[in-house]
Amino acid sequence: MTTSITRDQMMDILAKFATEVLFPRMEEMNTKLHDETRLDIKQESASLRHELKDYIDVKLTAQTDEIFKRVSRRFSRGEDFNFELLDRLQKRQSLSTADIKKLKKLLLA
Repeated sequence: MTTSITRDQMMDILAKFATEVLFPRMEEMNTKLHDETRLDIKQESASLRHELKDYIDVKLTAQTDEIFKRVSRRFSRGEDFNFELLDRLQKRQSLSTADIKKLKKLLLA
């Protein structure tokens, strides 16, 4: 028994197959690929972030001594300036003895 299928019938069968089977499967594959790509990008980003953090930590550790030396130098310069200013004010008698004692106490604290 041979069944003859017309062109229109064949197109209907192909269209039905495409809409019911082919397109949903392609959508699933596309979604899966998109999710996998997104996961790969997130993992790569996390890895790069971790590497950058490690790099910064290593560099910061290497420079810590220099940073503290610079801060110490600037702080000592500031202290020297403050005491010199206090001495000059005391010599000129611009401040009362009580005020000078208060300033010295603040500078030494």
